[in-house]
Amino acid sequence: MIRSALIALASAVLGCAHATPAPAGTPAAGVQPAAATELSGRLSRKGPSETSTWAVTDDAGKVWEIVEVTPDLDARFRRIQNAQVTLRVERKGRVLFDQVRVLDVVQPAP
Repeated sequence: MIRSALIALASAVLGCAHATPAPAGTPAAGVQPAAATELSGRLSRKGPSETSTWAVTDDAGKVWEIVEVTPDLDARFRRIQNAQVTLRVERKGRVLFDQVRVLDVVQPAP
């Protein structure tokens, strides 16, 4: 009985190891895409100049690191640096700070 349970467990583990990944651009089964939300705060650069990243510090003092910044978005951020902003974002994860990807700059308007 124990042997059959171990064989079943090994089969399940091996089956998971060979699962076919979801096609690029589609969420894996059972994984919900991140919902867009708005984030307001002060936009600034964080870190030394060689490795600095964009971030928003909200009214509570929480720092949100902005990831996946395109060159166009970087240029726009440079124009509104240190301004109070509202961004439409999706959460991406957490390394040193909670990370978000910017979908749109709501305020200040272009």
